Amino acid sequence: GPSEITLTSLDQKLLQKAIEVVEKNMEDVDFDVEKFSSEMYLSSRQLFNKLKVLTDLAPSDFIRTIRLKRAAQLINQSGLNIVAIAHETGFKNSVHFRKVFKKQFGVTPSDYKG
Repeated sequence: GPSEITLTSLDQKLLQKAIEVVEKNMEDVDFDVEKFSSEMYLSSRQLFNKLKVLTDLAPSDFIRTIRLKRAAQLINQSGLNIVAIAHETGFKNSVHFRKVFKKQFGVTPSDYKG
């Protein structure tokens, strides 16, 4: 999209750091926007504004999207069951995990694997 064309080097670095921070905290079920903004050295409002412009996602949605993409990778590349993958990607509740996974990818985690 147009935002990809106008990304500056600083924007790219911020986005890469945001991804790295979420990946580093992937298994932490208590990792939230407050902790995210702290690790990014930004206020919650600054983080919201920057991510919204760069990705069109709020920080909580950004965290969930990164976690779900990692879960999809694990489904395809690991022998772990769906409950283990949910926990490994920071979801406390496997029912909630299945619901948000289906919303993101259009299929349940089990069907995604098959």
